Amino acid sequence: MYLKKEIFLIALIILTASSCRRVSQLSQEDRLFIPYSGNEKLIFVSNHGGKDTISLSGFENYFSTEKPKGLSRNVNIEHYNLMYIFDSGYKPLEEDASKTYFIGLTARETKEIIVSFNLQNPNRQYFFWNSLNIDTFRNNKNPEDTITIENKHKNETEGNTSSQSNIKKMFWINTKGAVGFTLSNGEVWKLQEVQNDK
Repeated sequence: MYLKKEIFLIALIILTASSCRRVSQLSQEDRLFIPYSGNEKLIFVSNHGGKDTISLSGFENYFSTEKPKGLSRNVNIEHYNLMYIFDSGYKPLEEDASKTYFIGLTARETKEIIVSFNLQNPNRQYFFWNSLNIDTFRNNKNPEDTITIENKHKNETEGNTSSQSNIKKMFWINTKGAVGFTLSNGEVWKLQEVQNDK
């Protein structure tokens, strides 16, 4: 009787450990979708003579859990984010992680992978966000084609003149990353140079 109880407890411990284990949902190929090493400086110039720099500051990889509708259990979600800092004076609070990533990959147990784009800089009234299935990019026949990503960020300052400088669209090439963006006021920013910090 004691042996049976001991075997049951061991099996229960193994089962619990297995259910709590967080196995990576992202492959190395998935991670390579982000065409940056994480230490670059992306220098953009505008058709109005402006200049701005996005300094990439490494990657973070972590897990969270959620309970989707229709399921009675939690599922693991893996996050792989490329972090950034705007050189024009705005640095998000460290505890506000949702505002510090530039590109994020999110993977669920269903193997669906979502790519999110995020740029926040109140100093320049930049508020950009969108998320798309990674297949949107992988199904693109020519990796050198420019893909237009619309801004889905809800404009809370709509109606104010300051809202006119919000980012309207971002332009992406799979092999190069972000190559430009346009503002709602018609201003166009293009990638001028990529510097690698060592």
